[in-house]
Amino acid sequence: MKRIIVVLILLLIILSGVYFIMKQNTGKVGVQPPQSGQISKQEKEVTLYYSNTKYAETADESLEKVLPIKKKIILDSKSIYAAVLNELKNDPVGVEGLKTQIPKNAKLLGVEVKEGIAYVDFSSEGLNGGSLQEMLAIAQIVKTLTEMEGIKGVQFLVDGSKTDMFMGHADISKPFYKMIEIKLAELDIGGMKLNVKRQDFVKAFGNPQKATLSKNKRKELLEYPDFKATISNGVTYEVTTTSDKKQTPSGIKVGDGKQKVVDTYGEASSIMSTDDGKVEKYTYQVGNEGLLDIEITNEKVSKIGIRKIE
Repeated sequence: MKRIIVVLILLLIILSGVYFIMKQNTGKVGVQPPQSGQISKQEKEVTLYYSNTKYAETADESLEKVLPIKKKIILDSKSIYAAVLNELKNDPVGVEGLKTQIPKNAKLLGVEVKEGIAYVDFSSEGLNGGSLQEMLAIAQIVKTLTEMEGIKGVQFLVDGSKTDMFMGHADISKPFYKMIEIKLAELDIGGMKLNVKRQDFVKAFGNPQKATLSKNKRKELLEYPDFKATISNGVTYEVTTTSDKKQTPSGIKVGDGKQKVVDTYGEASSIMSTDDGKVEKYTYQVGNEGLLDIEITNEKVSKIGIRKIE
């Protein structure tokens, strides 16, 4: 009997040791470490932008074109950028007034981020749609990706190469930068603003060197050493400068690099350029109040202007 008791005690000691070793190696009894080739799935909350159906139906410029929602997406073998864009192809579930404009048949070939620019590559197959759908699809992608850390712009590729057209309408030859809402205070160059009465403007900045009426006498051009102002209906209609002595409230002045402009104000409402590409005019719409024009020559700011929307 004593022999049996001793054997049982020894067995209990051995089993306790095995249990202790297994617990130390796995952290939990019965939990096995991941096998080679298995993919660990994780969830991440991101901000996705979808087309505002009211805007798509009415083209009312007072409405936001795309609107954000927060959503958790599953990350598996795809990069987070590819996972986000593939999710963006699906209409949001249970959310009224929002839908995707990215064609269901559009095939994403890959996304690579270099120096803050996300290179988004789509197959040409399945890239079909009207101009409004195309504009909204681009806005969805650009707004979504530039919300992510480390991305300041998006360069679209088709079949691995830069091209002029995305879905046959929009020019995608250059990157789209983060869309930034510009405050009305930016309609200011060195303290000069729009809608200021002529007498108040002259009182603040002195008499011009030269004042010239237009042929129809509806506008008057006031010329100063480092800026010009156009008066229409008795108030300032446009102000321009080619001097580095005047700057915008955000600190943009003549001589700054183009990248500083883009980093400050984001994507321009429109970009016009000369045939040789040396001179570009970036125009930013500031609410419904006016336009901010920034002329860039050889990658440097050469002229800044503000003007009323006609």
